[in-house]
Amino acid sequence: MPAYCTKMRCAFASPEPIREKKPRALRKKLTEEEKVEAAEKRAARKEWMEAKKEWEEALLPWRQDEDFKWPTGTLGIYKSDAKSKYSLTDADILTLRHESISNSPKSFFSYITSETSLKRNSSLVP
Repeated sequence: MPAYCTKMRCAFASPEPIREKKPRALRKKLTEEEKVEAAEKRAARKEWMEAKKEWEEALLPWRQDEDFKWPTGTLGIYKSDAKSKYSLTDADILTLRHESISNSPKSFFSYITSETSLKRNSSLVP
C-alpha cells in the first residue's frame, strides 16, 4: 500500500453534479430546391470525374532519351516546382520531355512546356 493512503470513495460521491449529455441533433431534411441543387452537383461531379478519367487514359509517357539536352538558354524548372506551380500529377509530369542530370535522381523540365497543364485545366473545368 502507498504511504499516503486516502479513504476509498464511491464514484458518485463527488460534490459536483454530473452534467447531462446534450441530445443529438436531428438529421437535416432537405427542401425540394436543395435536393435539385444536390442532384445537379452530383451530375456535374460525375461529368468532371469522367473527363478526368479520359484525360488520364490519354496520357502517354515520354520515352526518355539518356542523351537528351535542352538547348542553351532554355529556362528550366525542377519536377517538384513544376508539380506545385502548375498543379500537375506524376502522370502529367511523365508526359513532358525532360533532361536528366547525370549521377542524380533529379531532372528538370522546360519552363515553356507547361502547356500540358493549361490543356488539362481547360478540359477539366468543374
